[in-house]
Amino acid sequence: MATAKKSRAEKRRETHLAAKGHMEFTLPERIVLLGLLPRQGNLLTLRIIHDLQMELSPSEEETKEAEFHPTEGGGVGWSPKANEMRKTVIIGEKAREVLQESIEAGSKKEKLEIQFLSLFERFVDIEELLKEQGEKPSANGKSPEAKGE
Repeated sequence: MATAKKSRAEKRRETHLAAKGHMEFTLPERIVLLGLLPRQGNLLTLRIIHDLQMELSPSEEETKEAEFHPTEGGGVGWSPKANEMRKTVIIGEKAREVLQESIEAGSKKEKLEIQFLSLFERFVDIEELLKEQGEKPSANGKSPEAKGE
């Protein structure tokens, strides 16, 4: 699905808000982040996870507007307008760490999906992650086809 390029002003606004812990997500991005949250942790982490769940979860109004519906595989689908539905969420330092750790764990298990790569890159430094996993990014910044290249 093609998305419109962001203007310079939109990018500056997003960068400014992110510096203050405010991040804007589409409804599908919020659902993906909900699926990545851990189910266990210490008391502090569980509190942060709970707060994130409340912030990221779609409201009843959003659910109706996005026309949520069950899919054949037992998942949930939505109309294309869900991609235009945005919400600014405050992501604190510890909440950001929880999301980063969840994305990194999903990467190590090779469970991340390509359509949300740009979302994951907002939380994780791809080059740093590749170094930690013993891979080197290629000259164009993408991961190599095979280890050892």
